[in-house]
Amino acid sequence: MKEFLNNFSNYLGKLNDWRDRWFQSKLRTYVREFKERSIAHQEFWIEKYARKIFEPLIDKEIITIPNIISVFRGILALPIVVFILDKHYLIALLLFVFAAILDAIDGPLAKVLDQQSSLGEVLDPAGDKLIFAAVLFSLGLKYLHPVVFIFSLTLESLSALMGLVLRPIAKKFGFVFQQRAFVSGKIKMLCQSVACGFMLLDMLVVTNLSLTTHIFFILSLPFVTSSIISHLLSLKKRPR
Repeated sequence: MKEFLNNFSNYLGKLNDWRDRWFQSKLRTYVREFKERSIAHQEFWIEKYARKIFEPLIDKEIITIPNIISVFRGILALPIVVFILDKHYLIALLLFVFAAILDAIDGPLAKVLDQQSSLGEVLDPAGDKLIFAAVLFSLGLKYLHPVVFIFSLTLESLSALMGLVLRPIAKKFGFVFQQRAFVSGKIKMLCQSVACGFMLLDMLVVTNLSLTTHIFFILSLPFVTSSIISHLLSLKKRPR
């Protein structure tokens, strides 16, 4: 089982790296073409007005395009909860998939635009956790096995507290805390996203996807545990 999990982790890690490289190559091509059109005054009308609105802002570290995407992704958690509670599962699933696409884009986009920031390292996982919590709380309580639900909730809560509490405490006592996600954290997020997607899809189709959903939730548990441990081990005394 341990060997299977290691092989599975390596495979998902390579898949995640390939995804990032593919998105970055596509985004670099678009940014290059955008700059060429700008020089030739051939922008699309939506790009021209977007530049007028956002260009004064995106030079600042806080208001960057990736950070705006992360905040917007977090805001999507509210309508997802509303549509799940109203049993409009198709709309909730479409919003969830849209949020997942934004999550896949904003990291590579930050690298391409050279807009990586310490705030972005907080906003990106915060958006992920809000979307996950929206589905888990509104649907998982009655859908998942109680043991799976409790373990998923407990470990994800610890992971969230890690970013909200550990970082300022570490800073206060002169330690450096790595906020950037580890590979285990990315794999955990992938498993959770697939599990939540199947859980929403199961509300729409006749085929029972409960077993598949539970498998992906269970697979995420060792990775979220590994991510928590990795963050704790990343604590280092700040050099003077």
